Amino acid sequence: MKKNNLKILSKTDTELRVGNYICIFGGKDLAGETFTSKTEYESRYTKTGQLYVDWEHGYDWNDGAPGRDDILGVVDWKTAKADDYGLWVEMALDRQAEYMEYLEELIEADIIGTSSEATGKAEVHAGVITKWPLKRNALTVTPMEPRMLSENTLHAIKALVGKMPSLKALLPEAEAIGGAAAGGATGGPIVRSTQITKKEKNMPELSVEQIQLEARETLLSEQKSVADNAAALQETVDAAVAVAVEEVSKTLPPVNAAGYVGMAAVIKRSDLGDVPEAAYCRHLRTGDLGALMEIGGDPLKASNATDMNITTAGDGGNAVPTGHYQGIIEKQDESAIEARLGVRDIPGKGTTVNVPYDNEDDGEFIVASESGDFDLDAPDLGTHAMTLALYAKNISLTYQLLEDEDSKLMAFLEDFVGRGIAKTKNSLLLTQVAANGTVFDEFASATAIVLGEPEHLIFNDALADYLDDAGSVGWVMKPSTLGYLRTIAGTSVKSYPMGNETGLMDLMGYPVVFSSKAGAMTAALKPIYFGNWNQVGVRNGAGIGFLRDPYSNAQKGWVNLWYYFRTVYMCLQPEAIGYGQMATA
Repeated sequence: MKKNNLKILSKTDTELRVGNYICIFGGKDLAGETFTSKTEYESRYTKTGQLYVDWEHGYDWNDGAPGRDDILGVVDWKTAKADDYGLWVEMALDRQAEYMEYLEELIEADIIGTSSEATGKAEVHAGVITKWPLKRNALTVTPMEPRMLSENTLHAIKALVGKMPSLKALLPEAEAIGGAAAGGATGGPIVRSTQITKKEKNMPELSVEQIQLEARETLLSEQKSVADNAAALQETVDAAVAVAVEEVSKTLPPVNAAGYVGMAAVIKRSDLGDVPEAAYCRHLRTGDLGALMEIGGDPLKASNATDMNITTAGDGGNAVPTGHYQGIIEKQDESAIEARLGVRDIPGKGTTVNVPYDNEDDGEFIVASESGDFDLDAPDLGTHAMTLALYAKNISLTYQLLEDEDSKLMAFLEDFVGRGIAKTKNSLLLTQVAANGTVFDEFASATAIVLGEPEHLIFNDALADYLDDAGSVGWVMKPSTLGYLRTIAGTSVKSYPMGNETGLMDLMGYPVVFSSKAGAMTAALKPIYFGNWNQVGVRNGAGIGFLRDPYSNAQKGWVNLWYYFRTVYMCLQPEAIGYGQMATA
């Protein structure tokens, strides 16, 4: 049998690095189950990159033994790799932990194996473990998988089988004494690990076999004491029941009084010694208390005279889970419109970039007389200072939410933040045009646009020279505004029909881009934007910043997600871009 005890890989003053197969393929463990090369191990714990390592899953009842919260180290999940034999991992054990100076001796003696622990979402089909979402890993001397035991441990167990036949369950079938199958042994519980206590530190050094022998003899003595106490308790219960039966029989008909004899069976509760080894080992691996909490039946109770259904919890409802869709249905918000409009990207370094622009009024040539002086002329240049501004958002999440949610929350938050950035940039773009663009038309009404008014935006003398820039000239408005314009009627036909040029989203030959950030048809607002959008510039910072911060509010149990970006918009030639505005009243 291949050895799978913990192998020491490296050692420093603070860390003992060990490795072994935490899951072995083929064969059967004490529950009659097996891992295969197709078993799935992913869980929310493995995604963190580490799994806690404890001692005996925290279920060693010896005084002074490490408990559930005494973490001995971590599984380094990035080292996980599967081969034909099983799933290999490396573990970083903390040599400064209280118990490691004792456990390290047992590791060096080749008598410690491991036992993996899954979440409650494990799946087993016909004895084959198909899903084993890993949660923890435990150091143990009583693993579910016999092949986890080293040769030294197996020799020690073989020597003790004569005294404790139940230990046969720890041997693979081929090596079991007396031919008992691994899962078929009966008797007392599987031997629990016995922790070396501090007071034993200065005792004479013992061999591995002596350590194993003393540990198991101690447990055997404990089991005998428990059995003796249970027998004495049962005698007391039986005596009390006999007295109760005698008293009750004086006042009740004999047939009813006789029924109370069954109270002894109700009061009696099976101890660990009555639980099969496989059930106990399953408890160590998964924390399942079902078999360990077995109670004697009540002879006075009639049959559960009901059908099985989902309405009543005990009649079947508890077997039907409440489903949960693994996702969050996000809103479908608008995307950033600057790329579709052809807004000009302004590169540059630093917080502020000065953008020169042509500020001259004419520039025409004049006639020059023969031998006369040429007209002296030069363009007038101005600059726009584009200063980046920071836009930021913080989302705080509790540890409990991050650990327990099952709705792909982080993926939803990425989408939520992305949509928020798009809406912010659209608002900044239209705010800039509304503040520094040109008023192409002031509509006569505060609540309506009439036939002929939208044309004032196109047939504008200042804008005429900018309309030939294909791909950058277009409209921006709300969908409701375009719908309203489609209904304005002329003398015989609708003046702004659908499919005017290239399709539904065209108006008088120019494309329409929708944005909820455009104004409504309400007094003093700006519902229609039009012009050459390449004459609007945008500067963006280095990109979208993200910081996952588990420290700032650790006292509240929060993880902070910080998002931020820098941007600025500028109307480079205000005469090239503008809007129509509703009347104030």
